[in-house]
Order: sequence, then structure tokens, then C-alpha cells
Amino acid sequence: YNGAFDLPLVDGSTNMVQKGQVVPVRISIGCGTTNLTNLTPHIELLSGNVSPEIESGSKSVTTSSVLAADTGQTMRPVDGGYIYNLQVPGNAAANQEFTILVNPFGATADHAATGMYVVIKIRE
Repeated sequence: YNGAFDLPLVDGSTNMVQKGQVVPVRISIGCGTTNLTNLTPHIELLSGNVSPEIESGSKSVTTSSVLAADTGQTMRPVDGGYIYNLQVPGNAAANQEFTILVNPFGATADHAATGMYVVIKIRE
């Protein structure tokens, strides 16, 4: 499979956000030119800049719910991909980093093999 984060997040770079902001996390997932459907992508916010090699022992961050943010940890299908409106912690400090981990194949899938990671950093 091939998976990617869609705008406003950019793979392979540190994405600057404001504390308390609701960020739309969009992914596209497919096999060749065919989008994969009927998945239940699992999303998690981890403290720090986390990669598959150092994920074990990292702490999941709980965010408070606001009207525009999704709750739970399952992304919903939209336009051939999946979306989750993630609230950035309101108590985050400037320059603090978090990693958004998405596993398109669910919470119990092997993150090292199929997980998608993108880093966000709090603006000053």
C-alpha cells in the first residue's frame, strides 16, 4: 500500500501549529491508483518527535474535546480518503513537538510496518 498525509500537513517536515488549534488530519491510502476503502484508521497523538524505531515507551497525549474536534481515535471516510479533526493541546509550550501517528489498518496493526508519522511543532 501507499499512504500519505494530505494538506494542511506535509510528510517529511515539521508542521507548525498553534496550541489549542484544531488541525484537520487527512490521509489518502491506496494500492497503486486504487483507494483503499472500508478501513478504520486509528489516530494517536504522541509526545515528542517519534519514529517507528523509538515509539515504544512514548506517551499518548489526551486532548480535551471542543466543538470542532473529533473524539475517539478512529478517522472517518471522506472523499476517497480519511479525516480526523485533531485538537492540539491547549496547554502545550512554544516549540514543543508532537507526533501524529496514524495506522490505516486499525489500532492493533503493527505500527512499525504500517504506521504513518507526521510531526507538529507549537509556534512561539
